[in-house]
Amino acid sequence: MLVAETREVARLLLQGGGPDVWKKAIIYVRKDPYGPISGDPEEIRYWANFCKTAKNKQRFTFFLTHEKEDSHDYSQPKNFLFHLAYNFMGHLVDILPQSTKIYRARRRKENQKFNHEDLTSPPPSLSQNSRMSPAGISFFYGGMDPEVCIHEVRPDVTETIEIAEFEVKKDLFVLELSHDFGEPRSIFDPYYDFSYEEFFKPFLQHFIHDISKPIRKIDNEVEYIPTQIFTEFIKSINFTNSFYSGEDEGNLQDVFINGIKFKSSIMNDGVNLVLFKGPEISNTYNSDLNDAWLYYKGSKTYQVNEIIVKSSATSIR
Repeated sequence: MLVAETREVARLLLQGGGPDVWKKAIIYVRKDPYGPISGDPEEIRYWANFCKTAKNKQRFTFFLTHEKEDSHDYSQPKNFLFHLAYNFMGHLVDILPQSTKIYRARRRKENQKFNHEDLTSPPPSLSQNSRMSPAGISFFYGGMDPEVCIHEVRPDVTETIEIAEFEVKKDLFVLELSHDFGEPRSIFDPYYDFSYEEFFKPFLQHFIHDISKPIRKIDNEVEYIPTQIFTEFIKSINFTNSFYSGEDEGNLQDVFINGIKFKSSIMNDGVNLVLFKGPEISNTYNSDLNDAWLYYKGSKTYQVNEIIVKSSATSIR
């Protein structure tokens, strides 16, 4: 913004300028000629570099240490993951409380019957390549309500979907990535925080959108790799120094992530959940499996009556 423009904006502000003037003033104040542009923190570029490296260059040797390595060089995938964990993810650790209901769906063929073992996490031998886990590693993929589960299995009209209901047995630590950060705060808001609004929020909005975007069957499976590596890494981190519970009474406890909540890419306002445990994750009330995280409560069947597709034009050529 030129000096003359700056003076004009200041003059209009003093005269009680309207929304357009305030918007122009906010853009000016947010401009940083010596750093990344507003809304485009360096972490977005580091994440893009991480994804490109994981998909096309290197993936199984990220954590090898080299001599004279600069631990603050976040263009290196290993350094970036630690930077991501300790500077961003620790703030998003939350508790999925005991007695929370979660759901899991399966498409059902005619006369097919499912029992508990068919509706919980699959055995490793049947675990396919998924958003957060590679083939052979079994995780529990579910949703926070039946409707989002039905959407996620992408059913056909008239198809029957079986929905299993589970209840959380004990408090679980989850990474809360279904959070809605809302509109940017005005710089004149008393609760405005520059670092949060200009760097923390834009990156997390970009990151959450990226890991939640739909991956179609026709897409190359390498698209899963960045989120699979991120998940494998994040569940190994102890967030004890980042998470505070009022019940701790000064005693630090280990805080290892049990799962991730993230937005559905299929259903607006839908929330998905992945929990990092295989078939042993759940049991029935009459089972003696004490280390299970979930109780299996039973299942219901749903008939798909219609599928609604909405669209809007984004560009004209």
